[in-house]
Amino acid sequence: MGQARRNGGSTERLALVSGAQGSGKTFTGALMRAKLSDAPDILVQIAPEVARLTTIPNLFERLAVAAGISEDDPFRAATRPDIGLLRHDLIPQGLETLDRLLTKSEGTKSRLWLIVDFGRDEGWLTGRQEDWMAFMSQALQRDWMRVVVAGISEGRQAEFHAILSNKSVPFPETIAELGWAEVQEFVEANLGGVENQAADVSAAQEFWEGAVAGTSGRARFAKTLSFLKVMNIVGKSS
Repeated sequence: MGQARRNGGSTERLALVSGAQGSGKTFTGALMRAKLSDAPDILVQIAPEVARLTTIPNLFERLAVAAGISEDDPFRAATRPDIGLLRHDLIPQGLETLDRLLTKSEGTKSRLWLIVDFGRDEGWLTGRQEDWMAFMSQALQRDWMRVVVAGISEGRQAEFHAILSNKSVPFPETIAELGWAEVQEFVEANLGGVENQAADVSAAQEFWEGAVAGTSGRARFAKTLSFLKVMNIVGKSS
């Protein structure tokens, strides 16, 4: 994740994460936040209940605030245009503003990660999917933009391949049942340089496997969250 994935010479800036309920799609965002905690990258995560109601103007407000926009920046007062101006006015202007905010004094840019969890296809089909596609098709042309879309079924992912350009070829990933490999990666990312980390991880695996034994789906995910709370890890990555 520290470097851009490459496939056939094109940078993969969009990941489409699918899986059954309780497979750990939301867990992906928590893992990324833990891994990026010491990096200059900026991460914005939008939960399903928010994603279903978020408009593109709302989205730009969230991204700009995360990137450090000031209260008196004129863009903050210009993020609610008429819908007809969305594609040709707000989106290009918003991306230019983010480009400015992400540019450091030496000319380098922070990378901006957007994780949008639609929950299920119903969350995507809210009447705003064309607006989201318009945003992604332009945003993914920026070198600093990375988008993870969770909750879109494999069948509907074809829409992304059909609409987006070759420069933003989606990287699909289907998550199976939540397993120790994913949990271990999250645990190790949060333990950092803790002394005797290997022993702690080994003990954690035994504890986790006992906690989730005989569970699947949402129940397994809930048990995993309880396990992380007991280990005092959940709060560190939020």
